[in-house]
Amino acid sequence: MLDGAACGLPIIVNHTMSAPERVEGNGFTYKLNHRQDLVATLLKLGEASVRGRMGAVGAEKMRSQFSWKAIASRRLHDYQMSLQVPKGSYAPQTSAADIGLVAQRSPKSE
Repeated sequence: MLDGAACGLPIIVNHTMSAPERVEGNGFTYKLNHRQDLVATLLKLGEASVRGRMGAVGAEKMRSQFSWKAIASRRLHDYQMSLQVPKGSYAPQTSAADIGLVAQRSPKSE
C-alpha cells in the first residue's frame, strides 16, 4: 500500500485498517466483505482528476511522513526528548565501529 501511494497511485483499503492516516486524502476505504461497497468505492476513481489529485497527495505524504529520512528524524527526535538533549546539539561521542555496529574486516590471507 505504501509503495503504491509513493508511486502516485490512489489506494483503496478495507475499513479495518489499523493506520487510517495512511489513506486520508489519498485513497478510500470500503467495508470488508461487502462487495457492493467495494464496487462503489472503485467507481469513485473513475475520473482522472480524482486519481491525479489523490495520487499527488499520496506521493507527497509518503515522502514527507513515511520515507526513511522522515522516520529516522522522528526517532532521533524521540531519543533527544527522552534524553532531554536540546535539538541540534547531539554529537555522538563514539563512532559506530566503537560500539560494534560496523563489521570488522578480517586480515587478507596471503
